[in-house]
Amino acid sequence: MQLVVLGMHRSGTSGVTRLLNLAGAYFGPPGISTDSNEENPKGFWERRDVRAVCDGLLQGAGHDWHRIDGFDVEEIPADVLSTQRAAFAEILTDLNSHRPWVLKEPRLCLLLPALEPLLDDVVCIIVSRDPVEVARSVHHRNHLPMAGAIALWEAYTLAALEASAQHRRVHIRHEDLLADPVGALGRLLDDLTGLGVTGLSVPAPEVVTDFITPSLHRQRSDPTARRDQLNASQLDLAELLDRQPLPEHLPPMSAGGIDAIGDLASFDDETTARRDAQSEVRRLDATNRRLVAETQRLERAAERLESAAERQDAALQHERGRRTDLARISIEALDRAERDIRAMTRGRTAQAAAYTVALRRTLTPGLSRTDPTPFSRALAGIEQGRRRIRGSAGLPEGAGTTQVGSRSDAPNLSAADLIRRTRPKTEPTGRPKVAVLSWDVGHNPLGRANVLAEVLSRRFEVELWGAQFDRYGSRLWAPLRDIDTPVNVFPGLSFPQHLAVMEEVAGSIDADAIWVSKPRLPSLLLGALAKEARNRPLILDVDDHELAFFDTDETLDISSLLERKGDPALALPFERDWTRACEPLISGADLVTVSNVALQARFGGTVVPHARDENVFDPESVDREAVRRRLGIGPDERVLIFGGTPRLHKGVGEVLQALETLGDRRYRLIVFGTREFDELRPQLGDLVRWLLPLPYQPFSAIPEVVAAADLACIVQQPDHPVSRYQLPAKLTDALAMGVPVLLRATPPLQPFIDNGAVAAVGDGQDLADAIAAVFDDPSSTASRVAKGRQLFLDTMSYDAVGRQVAPLFSDLMGEPPPLSPQMEALIEVPRRLYDGSGGLAGHVTTPQVPARRPGVDSRPIPPGEPFDVVVFWKQNDTGIYGRRQEMFVDQLVKSPRVHKVVHFDNPITPEQLQRLWRDADSPSHQGRLVVRSTLARVARRSDRPGLASRTWIYGGSRTRRLGFPPRREHLDHVTGVLEREGVGERPWILWTYPTNNDLPALIDNLNPDMVLTDLVDDNRTWYAPGTPEHDRLDQNYQDVLSRSDLVLANCAPVAASLADYASEIHVIPNGLELDPPESIRCPELDRLNGPVIGYVGNLSSRIDIGLLDELLLRRPRWQFVFIGSTHLDPTILRLDAHPNAHFLGVRPHREARALMARFDVALIPHVDNEMTQAMNPLKAFVYTGVGVPVVSTPIANLGELDGIVTIAEGVDGFIEAIEHHLAAGHQPLGHSQLVPHSWQARLAKILELIDSYPIREPGSDR
Repeated sequence: MQLVVLGMHRSGTSGVTRLLNLAGAYFGPPGISTDSNEENPKGFWERRDVRAVCDGLLQGAGHDWHRIDGFDVEEIPADVLSTQRAAFAEILTDLNSHRPWVLKEPRLCLLLPALEPLLDDVVCIIVSRDPVEVARSVHHRNHLPMAGAIALWEAYTLAALEASAQHRRVHIRHEDLLADPVGALGRLLDDLTGLGVTGLSVPAPEVVTDFITPSLHRQRSDPTARRDQLNASQLDLAELLDRQPLPEHLPPMSAGGIDAIGDLASFDDETTARRDAQSEVRRLDATNRRLVAETQRLERAAERLESAAERQDAALQHERGRRTDLARISIEALDRAERDIRAMTRGRTAQAAAYTVALRRTLTPGLSRTDPTPFSRALAGIEQGRRRIRGSAGLPEGAGTTQVGSRSDAPNLSAADLIRRTRPKTEPTGRPKVAVLSWDVGHNPLGRANVLAEVLSRRFEVELWGAQFDRYGSRLWAPLRDIDTPVNVFPGLSFPQHLAVMEEVAGSIDADAIWVSKPRLPSLLLGALAKEARNRPLILDVDDHELAFFDTDETLDISSLLERKGDPALALPFERDWTRACEPLISGADLVTVSNVALQARFGGTVVPHARDENVFDPESVDREAVRRRLGIGPDERVLIFGGTPRLHKGVGEVLQALETLGDRRYRLIVFGTREFDELRPQLGDLVRWLLPLPYQPFSAIPEVVAAADLACIVQQPDHPVSRYQLPAKLTDALAMGVPVLLRATPPLQPFIDNGAVAAVGDGQDLADAIAAVFDDPSSTASRVAKGRQLFLDTMSYDAVGRQVAPLFSDLMGEPPPLSPQMEALIEVPRRLYDGSGGLAGHVTTPQVPARRPGVDSRPIPPGEPFDVVVFWKQNDTGIYGRRQEMFVDQLVKSPRVHKVVHFDNPITPEQLQRLWRDADSPSHQGRLVVRSTLARVARRSDRPGLASRTWIYGGSRTRRLGFPPRREHLDHVTGVLEREGVGERPWILWTYPTNNDLPALIDNLNPDMVLTDLVDDNRTWYAPGTPEHDRLDQNYQDVLSRSDLVLANCAPVAASLADYASEIHVIPNGLELDPPESIRCPELDRLNGPVIGYVGNLSSRIDIGLLDELLLRRPRWQFVFIGSTHLDPTILRLDAHPNAHFLGVRPHREARALMARFDVALIPHVDNEMTQAMNPLKAFVYTGVGVPVVSTPIANLGELDGIVTIAEGVDGFIEAIEHHLAAGHQPLGHSQLVPHSWQARLAKILELIDSYPIREPGSDR
């Protein structure tokens, strides 16, 4: 179908076109449409290439869109018509391969007759809008006179109605679409379906209303405007369009309209020229601003390059000094060795040995007296080593005195040489001592560590400890350079040197307790080593979700890093994988503290908020007006403050944009000129004019700078992974200093909103409006400020927090717990990695490949051509339950289209197999069947013609020492299997089942011709939204679906829940097997007396146990049989107390199917919840396939079997339904009734989808 949207300019044709595109009509490749602007903020949705064709036709005939006086489509010159038709034909080549397609171009109202010979299946959509609104919009945009704009509406409308009269057509009014977007679109799609249009479906309502918003209704008309501005003929035409259906007989163009069109032909050229000149001036102004900005950017870049060059020179000098120092240290070591050897030669033992050797030389003929002794050979080697070291380092002959001055000497230095203190030691006070450890002292991690130190400083002697890593500078973090707390600074190096540094420093930490700030390796390992040395309490503070800074939520088992000796990714102790490995160890601390409730929900622990000294952060102690004058802030200016580190996720750009929207020159935003802001500045463009940048402020100056502000803005992005767990310190600063706070709700900030201490940006509220509201309601703002100050004093002041925390430390100091297994592992792994390793040489990492792009990286398979299939299942239960994936594999193997199927279960370790075997303490646990099935796959006993079944076993924490391969070699294993099975010799499809963390990398690296993803249920429903588990699954769905060419789902709710992650999801319900079940003996069933009521499936929380309990009680003669595993939840086993309940355990699918056939009635007693609503119960199809009547609770997604499955509610309803089927007996469906629901039919539909996937032209780029 070819959908052509017709309507006058400014009539709403773009909106209709986009909605049809959302409904499934193809529009064109990305980037083909005219960009959005203030005229059409949602986009024009017209193709630039179609616009070019129309402009070519009009201008080739001497006209333009608004200069149509005398235009006749029949009089377009032949050469112009031929050229533009050829161009339009090329456009149709793309469009016609994606039917149904849609295009719109208002000029087609006039030009459709010239192009329709190239069209073969046209349906026209006429879009109309009130003519006065159209004219006002055209007048506003193009400065045409109203009479001329109305005449253009008349001419375009008549031309569109005439051109479409011979085609199928529908009509939609712009006003109806704005009033009821969802309903109007539904009616439009119904009308199109009635005209034979297929392939369209109604988008989700929120998608429609997100696109069609009331803001699109501009240039509104009023009831009298038509009568005042339209002539009689135009008024009649407008009223005809207000009615349905479209008129068959058209009025002629009005005389007034013809005159107005003629007037447009001689439209005021002077006005046009003036407008063009003004436009050119604006363009030049914009160009000038861009040039100024670019000049400034280049100047900043030059400064950065110059600074980088200086740093490079300094690094070079540093490296030269390092080499020299290392050489001197090495020579000194050789000197010591020489002295030791010479001393040994003077000893009695050596002299006796020398005498013996001399005697042997005298008595042995031919033995030279000058042969070197072991001592002389050692001394000669030392001298040779000295010469080589001097030569490589450029040292003069004889140089051998070590001059230590480089941090790189650290492994050879004592703690006294390594540690630099910022304050001299003071006399002991007798109070207990606490060491607070920061993972780096050169940037903001030191801020939280300092808060912890100062909180304790009123009750304990406190010192700070931390490494100085080159990446973050060579000095203490600027805001804290003047603090009174002593800071012990030591070199921050790469491994293995840094391990030696920490071992040395840890022994010098003489404290009664250790408080580690942040679960990052440089601080946490140092704390663990210090605890190992003296067994002091180890407290770990978590104030951020550290993994979010690496854009991941996936942790690592630290023992897995032992497999990566030599990996450069582990060279720096503060980098990604060490941080991922630290998170699982958090619980190994003796006590955990966290900064907010969100982190507490994730990690547990005691909340220690970002605190401040109530005596320093006191609004009464600051002369606010004096500070404002010093900072250059006028009395009427409204100053917002953005304290802390400016990052995009914290909303600094959004605040500036809000000030731009307000356009009130009184507003300014304070930011501190940090390194991060300098990096952010180029992204802000002209918005920097609202800034009041201040230089680095020492921490002691923060109270008065904050007090100078009128509002603190904390508008972090709620969905950003960092924001979900972060309590910004600037909130404490503002509450303490009595400054109003405006924030956007995140889990850590919600308690402050609930307390009434802050204002919040409402759902859907514009930030600019929220800012203005704070200043417009001073009474409410003052009330919140008072509550905020009191909340600070009660819960966030040093006094309040210190009183809460001090007893915890004192208790731990009295009886320190031993080093936990987690901390032991933290110490053991780096030691084993770097003990004598000498560095990180020799490892070559596999380069990252780009993420696969559906369509771009696809090689669609021509219809009928054979192909291979590689299936990745997400679990380890293949061969047990007859799941959907097994049914598809079975059909694929039987299909003449498929040459070979290679099937992978999830990788697994021997430890996991052992645990499964051990935990399977009853027949109702699947564990031992999983082990047997896995071992059969490994031994290739599950292979059959056309199918290779594989499960990869890799080394776990213990078994990797026995020669099992490491987990990171999974891709190599898969590649080897595929090569051996001949995959790649013909087209092949990667068939995936998320969620499976391996899938994104497998898809990217294996380079399949197509990727097909089959969604079986929505695994996210197992967890609450916002939990780490839910987020991890959600991310995996995104990663897999964004790489997939075809996406299937087993039911509509699953398709809908994941629709945002794929352009289209095809619902392919579960199916049934047509083959009759086997006949087997079952002693457990043979000895039962009475009707058998059965259930087969996982015996988990989805089952309504209360319903079954009551059925068992009220019908004791009925025998209830349960077949399945209780490994997820054994609760159902309490029903075993009923004598008529029989648990037969887990049975392989073929056996289970045979047992089902012996049921008198089968049950689906599921609860109706979010999990079951995202399921398509496969057992319903299996029951039906073996001819057993089915009774189910009213759950979702049974529509395919409507009229076959009996729905019952409550115990009475179930009893009635079961009794009905017992009386009727088995009434199996006929073969013809089953075939449409069969797995064969399901696969046939999938093959159709594969065959219909677009094929690129030969020779096109991949």
